[in-house]
Amino acid sequence: MTKIFKGCDVLDASQLDHYEFMPQVPTTRTHYPLPHFDFYNNARKVLEDIGIGIVSNSFGLTSKRDRMFMWLETDAQVNGLPLCIGGRNSYDKSMSAGLCVGTKIMVCSNKVLASYENGGVVSRKHTSAENIDELSKEFSVLVSKQTTNLISGTLFNNLELAKNDGYRDWE
Repeated sequence: MTKIFKGCDVLDASQLDHYEFMPQVPTTRTHYPLPHFDFYNNARKVLEDIGIGIVSNSFGLTSKRDRMFMWLETDAQVNGLPLCIGGRNSYDKSMSAGLCVGTKIMVCSNKVLASYENGGVVSRKHTSAENIDELSKEFSVLVSKQTTNLISGTLFNNLELAKNDGYRDWE
């Protein structure tokens, strides 16, 4: 499912690994331009490690290719709604790399990154590769926490359903 990214070219993940979308700015002591594909791949890997699959993805890139906005819909569900991942990344130092998780999220070109339900937001400045590694760790904790809540909620609901179906062995 393609999401709307106003003023952006819409792509999918397979297109992000093209040289055209790689940083055109050098790495310095104070700025580490994280490639958009690496940003996506790090998020995908965190989800994969937790056992969450990506159902669909959509990426918006500005005309200069220096800002990227990401939307991932996963196979995890909360109250019948898909758990979504939003992200933003830039090469032009206009915004920090960030990810949000939830059933209702917003990724906006005016730097807003929000989770309105069932999740949260993490973000880090592009100051070093280590800082970006910290973003992956924080994202992993955020998604793991959400997944634990999903599993706990599912387990609790299944136990309640079993009780209601007459399986009194639980008590």
